[in-house]
Amino acid sequence: IYVAPDGNDENDGATLATAKATVEAAVNYLDLVCMEGVAFVAPGIYEQTSAIWLTNAIEVVGLARPENVVLRNVPEKAANQVGDRVFVLQNRRALVSGLTIENGRCNYNAGGNVLVTGDGGTVSNCIIRSGSGNNVKGANVSLNSTNAVLTHCVISNGWLQSASGEGNGTAIFQQGGGGRISNCLITKNS
Repeated sequence: IYVAPDGNDENDGATLATAKATVEAAVNYLDLVCMEGVAFVAPGIYEQTSAIWLTNAIEVVGLARPENVVLRNVPEKAANQVGDRVFVLQNRRALVSGLTIENGRCNYNAGGNVLVTGDGGTVSNCIIRSGSGNNVKGANVSLNSTNAVLTHCVISNGWLQSASGEGNGTAIFQQGGGGRISNCLITKNS
């Protein structure tokens, strides 16, 4: 299924000319119809107000360099204005690759931008930045599965606020045998 900024979620997504407009619509379609598949995301900025859940063997893959395919949480457009994570992966065959993932926010939980939990999943070749939260475990990324893989990513500009001292892992938090991190650049988190 293809996704493009000028698409329409009513489209079938079979080609770039008939692309869906949001990654969420593509993932929902793949969940409903096949329970697996690939969402190819064209260059552009995609704003969202709630997390995209990958509970099946679904891949979300950028069609350009990661800095040109941006998925951005926009909390001011959410009903509660608190925001949400950008991705939650819960299937060891789920994959997110070639995207910039930014502005995710999670309070009193895990994973500001990305949470890999349950049966796991892989995040590769992504730029993950500006994740945040109050008393959160992993302002940018939280790996809570032995099948979680984070590889070849840049993790930056995460920030953590913790009035009660319960927050951990401004950039990345690993919990309960939390998978594997390899070949990542981790910088400018506070």
